[in-house]
Parts: sequence; structure tokens; C-alpha cells
Amino acid sequence: MLHPQVTAAAELRRRPPADVLAADPETQLRFVRDAMEESNEAECGPPLPLPVVVDVDADGVPARLYAKSFGAPVFVYAHGGGWCYGSIET
Repeated sequence: MLHPQVTAAAELRRRPPADVLAADPETQLRFVRDAMEESNEAECGPPLPLPVVVDVDADGVPARLYAKSFGAPVFVYAHGGGWCYGSIET
């Protein structure tokens, strides 16, 4: 049984049509990423207002810094998905 939040999120996302399912993996991945980004706000609510939002380079890895203030403590979140499923926006 899935958690209710996972079930609700799955119902919000577009499902790939047959031509996408039959397409190459890159086309399939692009569809999934787009569907995830389209459903962000519906799944998570509106973004929280933070005064510091900065795109940074973490030794060659694109990252985004969110903070309430400069010098605030740091929490590192590394998303799952095999480093290919999703994006910095999701």
C-alpha cells in the first residue's frame, strides 16, 4: 500500500502516451522530467519565500543554495533517482 501523499502525487502527474513509451530513453526521460516540473506546486504547495536562493557549482555539480540568511547552517540534500530522474527544480 502506498502512502496517501504518494498516491495523491501520482494522480497529479501526466501519464506518457503510447508514442512516448515506444520512444528512445532520452525522450521518455524528458517527458517524465517535464511532468514532474508541471506538478511541483500541486504536489508540494507554493515555494517558500527565502531571501537567499543561489545557483552554485559544487566542484562541478550544479547545486542550489537555499537559506534564510547568509551564514546560516547548511543541510545537504542529495535526491535519489540515479542522478538522472528529476532536476534541480523537482
